Amino acid sequence: MADPLCTIVMPTLDLDRGAQTMRLARSTAGVETDGLLLVDFKMRGAVKLNNALFKAALHLETPFICYLNDDTIPSQRDWLKLLIQGLRQNNRFGMACPSGECSTTPQKSGRPGDPFEVHVVKGPLAWFVAAVRAEALRDVGLFDEGFIHYGDESDWVQRARRKGWKQIWVKGVYIKHLRGNHNENGALRNTWAKHDKRRYRRKWVHKPKGGTGKK
Repeated sequence: MADPLCTIVMPTLDLDRGAQTMRLARSTAGVETDGLLLVDFKMRGAVKLNNALFKAALHLETPFICYLNDDTIPSQRDWLKLLIQGLRQNNRFGMACPSGECSTTPQKSGRPGDPFEVHVVKGPLAWFVAAVRAEALRDVGLFDEGFIHYGDESDWVQRARRKGWKQIWVKGVYIKHLRGNHNENGALRNTWAKHDKRRYRRKWVHKPKGGTGKK
């Protein structure tokens, strides 16, 4: 058996759902993978879990790490192989996202069966699935734990761009995204969302002249 090429990491609030998604993802990935699943029993928000998962994945020393939401259905054959194929087209491609159900342009325009195409995208993409070069993660650093549950990926992409990493959309990969059941713990999620939106705006939208915003 070949050494794993990628470690799939998944934070979840539901162990059964997370385990089911992880099994499907690894069976259809098209490359050898490791898998790391972490349950947020203490309801701390995804950012701390993501960083714990990324740290563990870096110790496994696979050249790629794939962040995967538990509310996805990665049933397309070779979905991860194709994302990595896109990243390998340029050694400064640091992160790759597929098409799927979301509100983010251009991902929302993709459809199942689209041809394989790689497009560099400047604005943050939706990270319901994101394949990342381990080298880029080491260079940019982990997620900012000033965020709780939202906005951490967009913040990371902004930081990555400043270090010369590019983000790509791989049009030929389509992952069904159920977009979660936000009725679960709705009040807590709303509180997290308000906090994280304010933090992102302070850092990247309303940052003071000559600075990068409040830390």
